[in-house]
Amino acid sequence: MHTSLSSAVVMLLVVSSATADEFVPRLGVDGDAPQQTAVAANPESDELARWVASRDARMAWWRDARFGMFIHFGLYSPAGGKWNGKVYEQHYAEWIQHWAAVSCAEYARQMKPLFLPVAGFAQEWAALAKDAGMGYAVMTAKHHDGFTLFNSKQPYSLENHVTGATNISPSGRDVAREFADAMREHGLRAGFYYSLLDWQHPDAYEMALPAYPPDARPRQHDNYVAYVRAHVNELLENYGPLSTIWFDYSDATHQGAAWGAANLMSDLRIKQPAIVVNNRLYLGLENRNGDYGTPEKYVPPTGLPGMDWEVNHTLNESYGFSAHDANWKDSATVIRLLCDVVSKGGNLLLNVGPDASGHVPQRAQEVLRDVGAWMRVNGEAIYGTTASPFARLAWGRATRKADALYLMVFDWPHDGRLLVPIRGKVKAARMLGGEGELTFSRGESEDSTLEVRVPTRMIHVACTVVRLDFDGPIEAMPLEVFTDGNGAIQLTPHDATLVGPSLRIEQIGAIEDVRYNLGYWMDTAATAAWPIGIKPSESGTYIVTANIACADAAAGSEVRLDIDEGSATVDFKVPATGGWQEYHSIELGRLTLSAGNHRVVLRALTKTGEAVVNVRSITLRQAIHLDLDQDSARQTVVDKELGVYLGHVSTVLLDDGKTILAAYPMGHGRGSIILKRSDDGGKTWSPRLSVPASWATSLETPTIFRVGRTERGESLILFSGLYPIRAARSQDSGATWSELEAIGDFGGIVAMGGLADLGDGKFAAFFHDDGRFIARDGKATGRFTLYQTDSANRGATWSAPRAIWRGSDIHLCEPGVVASPDGKTLALLLRENRRVKNAHVMFSDDKAATWSAPRELPSCLTGDRHIATYANDGRLVVSFRCMLRGHEWNGDWVAWVGTWDEIARSEPVATTARNDARTSYVVRLKDNLSEWDCAYPGLETLADGTLVATTYGTWNAGEQPSILSVRFTLAELDALVDAMTLR
Repeated sequence: MHTSLSSAVVMLLVVSSATADEFVPRLGVDGDAPQQTAVAANPESDELARWVASRDARMAWWRDARFGMFIHFGLYSPAGGKWNGKVYEQHYAEWIQHWAAVSCAEYARQMKPLFLPVAGFAQEWAALAKDAGMGYAVMTAKHHDGFTLFNSKQPYSLENHVTGATNISPSGRDVAREFADAMREHGLRAGFYYSLLDWQHPDAYEMALPAYPPDARPRQHDNYVAYVRAHVNELLENYGPLSTIWFDYSDATHQGAAWGAANLMSDLRIKQPAIVVNNRLYLGLENRNGDYGTPEKYVPPTGLPGMDWEVNHTLNESYGFSAHDANWKDSATVIRLLCDVVSKGGNLLLNVGPDASGHVPQRAQEVLRDVGAWMRVNGEAIYGTTASPFARLAWGRATRKADALYLMVFDWPHDGRLLVPIRGKVKAARMLGGEGELTFSRGESEDSTLEVRVPTRMIHVACTVVRLDFDGPIEAMPLEVFTDGNGAIQLTPHDATLVGPSLRIEQIGAIEDVRYNLGYWMDTAATAAWPIGIKPSESGTYIVTANIACADAAAGSEVRLDIDEGSATVDFKVPATGGWQEYHSIELGRLTLSAGNHRVVLRALTKTGEAVVNVRSITLRQAIHLDLDQDSARQTVVDKELGVYLGHVSTVLLDDGKTILAAYPMGHGRGSIILKRSDDGGKTWSPRLSVPASWATSLETPTIFRVGRTERGESLILFSGLYPIRAARSQDSGATWSELEAIGDFGGIVAMGGLADLGDGKFAAFFHDDGRFIARDGKATGRFTLYQTDSANRGATWSAPRAIWRGSDIHLCEPGVVASPDGKTLALLLRENRRVKNAHVMFSDDKAATWSAPRELPSCLTGDRHIATYANDGRLVVSFRCMLRGHEWNGDWVAWVGTWDEIARSEPVATTARNDARTSYVVRLKDNLSEWDCAYPGLETLADGTLVATTYGTWNAGEQPSILSVRFTLAELDALVDAMTLR
């Protein structure tokens, strides 16, 4: 829409001065970003004094409406996010001239003939806005491309040598007038968006210009400032009473006086004294100039106390029409967004991007009509309400109006008990759209939580509203953080009480991706504290995770999270994450919490660098034990021999989706390779199969992979490591095999740890070495190296290996491969053999040509020999041996269930926690009694969705390791977690 954050250009949004003409700098929350704030005005005219005094009266309709329509319509609409056949995936289609680097003349030549709004288009918009429950609309009179939807009389707009003319209304029509008239006919207020940025005017400031040759003539910026003023005055004089002028786009060097803000505001006050104006004549979405602030695509967590504000947001991702942007928000999302904004004291200006004919996309119409149906029942909880008295509610949001409190319930209480932390005398309770009144009660004390008894079903699944009527004052109880709808206690920066020097809440980002964190923690005397409440049913052990960031040079500070001044504590040492805004989720430890109220305090014990740590959130999740160890019905003994060590199994699934081959050594790595086959998805296994004689000479763990298909069946390859790495091949789905033969004059450990299919018969294989086996007479160096070897002929020959990482501080090894769902990114999951850090991950976005530096993974994936596969529902399953020091499952065979995105962020959720079903959790597959000698698991997803995990371990005391498989589905695991959650 108005701003774009691209790699080439970073643009900052701006604000307008409606109440003050003087500004002074002050420091931002991060201590180094100058912002602008208004100084008390000294009225120099009666008109300015009246303007200041009339603000509440001018804003009254706006505060009552709460919900408006934003409309982005212009020459970019015919393009629809595409130029000359190329689709530009960037979110903002109205920036197509910038994305495609189109000259103004060419842009005008191609787009003007295609901009053909049909008769009655504005009536359709107005009817849709009215049906959605909106009270006002704002249309782009001029966007960044400089074309005008109003019929300007300015000479440049009428005729120019750059684009011919800026006016684009069809002959005999005025698009802006049709818009304004239609809105008023339907009882809505009309306002105009006006971009201060202009890509075509020859005297405009050069800001975020498309990449076309600049005019050699020096720019006369005063001419452009006069042009802007003339445009604004035309809108004020010729289009009736306007609700707002919605200015857009300033940066640090072009704001305020650069736009002639004092003159513009004087014109507004004189010509439309009832108008309201946003804050974007100056820099900063939340600055206090103008009548209202303009957060874009984000909702301030606690609103913007002391000022009016309006979130502008989109129904898909783009503001202008985009033919390819199908990422539509559903009606439930929009309803909850509206409730969230209004509950914090703001308005929602929701955008539509009509196509070249003026038609609003059908999906957008459907969503808005659904929202309108909800508004017809629940609108009284939106219109004319003020912000929630609550700092936070676990089940939803709230608004207030006089003696009524509206409870917007997103997460319906299954037990029929809606708990409301409110004081005051309640006269009545009812559901909007429901029949009859609800009963309610509270304990003996006035400070007891109010309990409203509600039916078992919601009236509307997105949000059902309960109205409470009070007799007398309404007072929210002090904030206490309870479990949310997912059964977790989320400790956020805005809920914390900060004590001591330096520690503060920092805001990062401007548009859409706005994040907050506790930061600038320069002094160990500073603390952050949160009050939490634990219900009797929720007492027990909680897993504590934190989303934190720390520059590498500052890592090592010691931090403590304690409960009730030390009744329970978790201490941790801050790890390096790569930067102060490079956030990783780490598991801190476990706490036991009893029922009742508690105080959680985060404090620094030591500070080793410039600051302690940045904290985005701390999460407490109740621990559960998702444990299949005793579920013998899922377990099948693949192979076992009294007194014989059987280990390090590798499996491959054939393309019938049920046949599995398993290869493993008779011994700890070194020993004869055994091959077995299951034709029924791991339920039963064949006797040991006949194999070539050279397989008895294997020196190390075998690994088996599928590399293609031949006329005789599937093409398979089996590797055996140390020096030299050897391979055997089968061209008939494993019925017959070749002897083991060297693939080159090199060796390595756990060859191959992983194999990546690069397409077109190309493969990359990975292994590690410590210097002993890479060459014939190698010696240990104390340094681990990850190697890659490539094949362009389905594994027939392999290249000399190349090092893709080396290190001695940490020892990364046993690379397990997994690709992103779209196949564009590869990841190597890596064991850390020195046991000083967690497991790591490396990425490649260019088919294994280059690799990123290793990143540390959270502790939930700390372990050995990670093998990954996708389940049929798209979730990722990783099986490995848990090596999390101090964990009760240390040394046992486990599986992590999560998503690729968590791996890509290097932030898998550290769970085995309540209410993480269908997202992420850890399950123990089997208790390994020896702690070591386990995993190197095979992991396959059958055609029917069953996962078959196969590994070795000591399953019975006093026995040698043997081979076992476990079968399960994610639906079964989800159900187990659900059952534990509902206890």
